[in-house]
Amino acid sequence: MNTMVEHLLNPNLPDHERLGVTSAAQPAEVREAVARIRRALLDPHLTDHFRQQGQLILSDLAPRLHGGPLPPIAAAPPPAPVPPNAHPPAASELHLTVFDRQLLALLSRGGFRGSGRRKVLALAQRHGVKPEQLGNIMLGLAQWTQASRDRSSSTNGARLGFPDATLPFDRKANLRLAIGLSIFLLVSVGVLLVRWWGSEPESASPPVLAQEEVRPSTVVEDSPASDPSKVLRWDRPPGLLARARPEGARTAAGGLRSIRTALRAASAQTQSVESTKLVQFVDQVGLAWLAVSDSERDAVVRELLPVLLWQAQDAPVEFGGLVRSLSPVRAPDPELPSARARLEILVELERSPRLPTEVRSVVQETISRALGETTGRPSSEPRTEWMIRSGRRLVEAMNNERDRSQAAARWMALLPAAEASRVEVVIEVLYSLLRTGRVLEEQSPSGLMDFLASMLSV
Repeated sequence: MNTMVEHLLNPNLPDHERLGVTSAAQPAEVREAVARIRRALLDPHLTDHFRQQGQLILSDLAPRLHGGPLPPIAAAPPPAPVPPNAHPPAASELHLTVFDRQLLALLSRGGFRGSGRRKVLALAQRHGVKPEQLGNIMLGLAQWTQASRDRSSSTNGARLGFPDATLPFDRKANLRLAIGLSIFLLVSVGVLLVRWWGSEPESASPPVLAQEEVRPSTVVEDSPASDPSKVLRWDRPPGLLARARPEGARTAAGGLRSIRTALRAASAQTQSVESTKLVQFVDQVGLAWLAVSDSERDAVVRELLPVLLWQAQDAPVEFGGLVRSLSPVRAPDPELPSARARLEILVELERSPRLPTEVRSVVQETISRALGETTGRPSSEPRTEWMIRSGRRLVEAMNNERDRSQAAARWMALLPAAEASRVEVVIEVLYSLLRTGRVLEEQSPSGLMDFLASMLSV
C-alpha cells in the first residue's frame, strides 16, 4: 500500500499528518495534498474497500484543513500497462500540483546545477517530498515533456517545444525545460539523486538507462543482461573541466597598457603603424581576451580604431590586405579568443561612418566569411551569429571523435554577458548537439555530454 494511503487510514496520526501537510498548512498546500492522495487512491493494486475508506476520510479531513469547501480537484488515472511502442502516442493532459508547477518554474530557469539545484532540493524539503519521490516526479515530468516535444517536433520540423497552452513559460524557458528534463530522462535517475541529495552510493541502487536508438524515447528498467556497451554510467557529474583561460593570457593582459600608449601616440601624430604590428596588437588582445574586463578590451579597441581608419583613408589598397590578414578564419591559437578579438575590430570598423566606401566591401566580405556566408551582405548580429556558428562547429568536431573540451570551455567563457543573448546562443547550439549520435555514449569520450551539461547550467 502507498505510504500516503497508509497515513490517511491511520486514525492515530494527527489530521495534518494523515493528509501529509504541515501543521499550519495553507489552502494551496492542502489542495496539492488532496491531488496527490487522489492519485494514490487510483492505484490499481489498492482494494476497493481501502479506496472507498480513503475517499470518505479525505472528504471529511480535507475541507476542515482547507478552511471550507474545496474546488474540484481532478486526479489523472494511472496509465494502463501497455507493451513498448516504437511510436508513442501524443502527450496526454497532466494535472499539475502546486509543487509540480513550482518545480517546473525552477527547472525552466536552469535549476539543474549549482544554486538552482539547491533551490529544487529546498522546495522538495519544504513540501515534504523525499528524494525517491522527487525522482519519480521528475521522471514523470521528463516523460511527459519528452512526449510533448516529440509531438511538437512532428509538426514543426526539428524544433523543440511545448503545445501552446501547456505551460505558463515563454518559448525559451519551455525549450530549456524540455531539453533539461529530456537529459534527466536519459541519465540514470538514481545516480543523479545520489549526487543531488548527498546520500551514500550504497544507500541506493541506481537504475541504468539502456540506449536502443540514437534518439531516446523510453526508460528501461534494470536488467543484469543489458549490453554493458550500451549502459550509461557516470563517474562524475557531467560538465566541462578544462581551463578556459589560455596560457600566457595574464602576461598578454599586462602588455595592453603599452599597446594603448603606442596607439595613442600614433593617432595623435597621424603616423601609420606597420600592418604586421597592428595584427600583433589585435592578436595580443585576443590572447588576453578572457583575462581582462569588458572595459579594458573596449579601451584597446577605441585606441585601435582611429589608427586603422586613418590608414584606410591614407592607403586603401594596403589596408585591404591588412583586413584580410585580420580575418577570424585565420586566427592563431588560442583560436576562439583570437578570432573573437579580430571579429570585434572588423565589426567596429564596418559600423564606423568614417570607413571609406572603397574598403567597406572588403571588411563586410571578411566578416561574412567568418560567419560562413558566401555573400558580402552586412549582418545585423555578427557577434551572435559567430558564436552560434563556432558552437556548432565544436559540436561537429566532437561528433567526429575529436576532443575539443578546452575549446568548448573557451566558447562558454566567450558567451555574451546579457542573459537573453546568452540563452539565444546556447539554445541554437543545443539544437545541433541533441541531433548528434555520440552525445549519449558512455563517459562521452569526445566531451559532448560535458559540453551539454555546461550549456544547461547557463
